[in-house]
Amino acid sequence: MIRTFQRDDYAWSISRSRSVSAVGVKKVRYGDCRRRFRVVNPLPSELTTPAPSIHSHKGQTMLTATASRSAMLTGLEEVLVTSADDVCMHKAYASALIASCDPVNLARGRFIEAQLKLEGVGVKPEEKKKLQGRERKLLRDHGRSWLGALASFLLDRPGYRFTMARGWLASVEAPQLEADFIAVLARAPEARLLRRLVILQTEPAGVQALAPLTDASFIEGLRELEVGEQGSGEVPGAVLARLLGAADGVHEGD
Repeated sequence: MIRTFQRDDYAWSISRSRSVSAVGVKKVRYGDCRRRFRVVNPLPSELTTPAPSIHSHKGQTMLTATASRSAMLTGLEEVLVTSADDVCMHKAYASALIASCDPVNLARGRFIEAQLKLEGVGVKPEEKKKLQGRERKLLRDHGRSWLGALASFLLDRPGYRFTMARGWLASVEAPQLEADFIAVLARAPEARLLRRLVILQTEPAGVQALAPLTDASFIEGLRELEVGEQGSGEVPGAVLARLLGAADGVHEGD
């Protein structure tokens, strides 16, 4: 089966196959999980030109072109967002990050690998301890880069808690409802696979500050939304609609 998605002026077709590859990008494989990527619409020439090797000749250094690798990662991310439960896609993405030659991407690829292995069945205690140590170190060293604009809240403000799964932000717990945090979270690409959002109290901003979440990329995939004492065990979309509806009613009454 081939799945195709469109992004700007090009599209990727994804089929279950025995390899992961893209025009101008080194073939990527991971264990028994393999994919083949082929372009079905023409790409700009700068994205389809194979990247030359880094070498030096008569004092002139030739740098590796990275545009095609960047396009590959972007394509993988967009497919991954719609196939978040596909373990093979996460493994392929990790492998592509490691092959990207970027230190931050390399670290994140290793982080995803460690988390995926920890999900596995039958991991021996000594191996589990080793993987957990690697996971903690990578997150400590590179978490700020991976979290983007959210880092100033999740790492710097007291009371915020978060977890990551398969290299993506998976859950967030906020101590209170702050409008600036909600605005950043709603547009953060790092939160595209967010599955759980808990806000312990509705002050100081009030529930009307939740409005940006209606357009957030993660809202359809969100599995749990708790705001104050509301939302436990309910469908997140219904919780959000009810809270915003109640806030609108209050304003109309005023």
